[in-house]
Amino acid sequence: MYSNVGKKIMILAMVFGVVFLAAGLVGFVVLLALEIPAWLAFIALLGGIITFMSSWLLYGFGQLVDDVHSLHIGPKPDEKKEEVIDELPEL
Repeated sequence: MYSNVGKKIMILAMVFGVVFLAAGLVGFVVLLALEIPAWLAFIALLGGIITFMSSWLLYGFGQLVDDVHSLHIGPKPDEKKEEVIDELPEL
């Protein structure tokens, strides 16, 4: 349950983003079909778009958690280390 938390947060952000965007679009169409004032329908659409965009923040947090975790555990054994040249070129 608590393993690979960064990936789970990123998946949760993608699911929330898609669900809320779809809910905003469906709410927009339903409100227009019910002949509710158009400004209320646009508020539903705007709400869906804003919550979709706010899911990017949650995805970014999941990416940060995943990156910090990969830094903490170090490189995987199958990854080759590149040699670091510690010399400056001559001018």
